[in-house]
Amino acid sequence: MNNKFLIPIIIIAVFIAGIVYFSFKRISMTSVEIPSTTTESITKIKNPTVSNSANDLAGSNNLESIGLWWDRDEHTTEYILFRSDVISGPFAEIGRVPAGLDRRTNAEDITQDAKVKTLCYKIEARDAAGKTVRIYEPICIPKWKN
Repeated sequence: MNNKFLIPIIIIAVFIAGIVYFSFKRISMTSVEIPSTTTESITKIKNPTVSNSANDLAGSNNLESIGLWWDRDEHTTEYILFRSDVISGPFAEIGRVPAGLDRRTNAEDITQDAKVKTLCYKIEARDAAGKTVRIYEPICIPKWKN
């Protein structure tokens, strides 16, 4: 074979080999780094968001308050918020929130108890006649962790 054809073929082969090598190296580095970063992020979250099984009510501990948010119910004019020390109750009413136009609604329970004990919440959605049209599955937000 003529040398004038052999040299360009070798250069092209080396170029293609380099592309393949660095493509696989980038893929393997990415696949190694992602789980490590994800694991580190998860272990640093001491006060995670808690959701119910329907994922329509969630909350988080903010040290001196509990933030709550839930999916809006289209037939609702008002939401009644209840709190308890245990998920089975009894629950006491702590507030009322008028229904808005947003897809999710939220409220904040400002309480020093968030620092020292687990707090459980449930929400009832009521229509204009005051009839309960939906009861959200309760959630319990753990006490604040330093």
